[in-house]
Amino acid sequence: MSFPPPPLLSSCQHSNPSPTYVAAYCFILSTAFVGGLYVVPKDIRRLPRDDERQIKWRMLLVLVTCLIATLLYPALFCIDGDGGEDRWKSNSIIHNRSTSALRYLGWSWDARRDVAVLLHVMTLYLGPVITALARLHLAKTHFVGAFSCTPRKQPIGYFQAFREILIKPTISFFRETGPSSKWAKARDLIVAPLAEEVAFRGCMVVPLLKSGLSPVAVAWTVPLFFGTAHLHHAMLKIREGVDAKSVLIMTVFQFAYTTLFGAYVAHAFIRTGSLPAVFLCHSFCNYMGLPDFGYLDKASPVYGYRRLISNGYLFGVLLFYYGFTYWEGGN
Repeated sequence: MSFPPPPLLSSCQHSNPSPTYVAAYCFILSTAFVGGLYVVPKDIRRLPRDDERQIKWRMLLVLVTCLIATLLYPALFCIDGDGGEDRWKSNSIIHNRSTSALRYLGWSWDARRDVAVLLHVMTLYLGPVITALARLHLAKTHFVGAFSCTPRKQPIGYFQAFREILIKPTISFFRETGPSSKWAKARDLIVAPLAEEVAFRGCMVVPLLKSGLSPVAVAWTVPLFFGTAHLHHAMLKIREGVDAKSVLIMTVFQFAYTTLFGAYVAHAFIRTGSLPAVFLCHSFCNYMGLPDFGYLDKASPVYGYRRLISNGYLFGVLLFYYGFTYWEGGN
C-alpha cells in the first residue's frame, strides 16, 4: 500500500494570486507573527524582555507560527494542473513551474551559492574586521581592554593573543553567565533570524512575485511588513519607562534599518531562492550589530589605527556595492 507524499513535498503548481489576496495574506501573517507574542500569560509578559521564561515563551510561539504558515502554504498557493506561465522566469526562486512547495519556501542548500551571499554581506563589516585584527596585533605586546592598553612584561604570539582576545571571553560567557543571557544569544542568533526569514521571506516573496509585482517592487514591499512587525518594540520600551521622545527616535531608526536590511535579504532570496543563505546573513548581522565607531575615541586602544579602520569601512561599502554585479551576471 502506497501513500501520497505530504503536500510540502509533492509537486506544486504555484497559483498566480491577485495582489489583494497576497496583501491580505502578508498582513495576516505579519499580524499573527507579532500578535502571537502577546498570547504569553500575563505574569510572563510582565517580565523583562531578556528574562529566560519570557524568551522561551516567545521562541515557542514564533516557531509555532512559522510551522503553521509553512504547513498551510500548499493549501493557499498550490493548485492542480498548469498554474500558468511564470512572469518572472529569470528569478531562480520561481524558475521551475512544477516543484515542491518546500522549494518555493526556499528550503534548498547550495554551499557555494549560500556562502557567497554571506561573504557579500560580510564586506560591509570590513571596518570591524580590521578593528579586531588591530586589537589582536596589539594584544601581542599589551593587555587590551575596551578603553585600556597596558604593556606586557614579555610579548606573546598571535595564537596566544587570539586565545586571550576571543576564545577565553567566549568560554567565560558560557561558564559564568546565567541561563537568561544564553537564551538571549540563542534567540538573537538562531531562533529570531530563522523565524523571521521563514515568515517574511520564505512565505511572502514568491506569492508577491506571482501576484505580478516586479522583483524590485517585491524587494521593497516585503520589508514594510518586516519593519512594521518590529514596531511592537516601542510598546515594550514605553512599558519599561523609556520617555516617548526617545522611543520615537529609536522606533524611526529601527524601522529605517529593518527596512533597508529587509530589502537586501529579500533581494538575496529572490536571486538565490535560498532560505539558508538569508538566515546566515541575518544571524551574522545580528551578531555583529551596528557599526562601532569607538575607535575614533582617543582613549581607544586602536585609536592609532583609525585611518586604516575608516578606510576599511569605506572599502567595505564599495565591495558590497560592486558585489551586486555577481548577481546581475546571473550567478
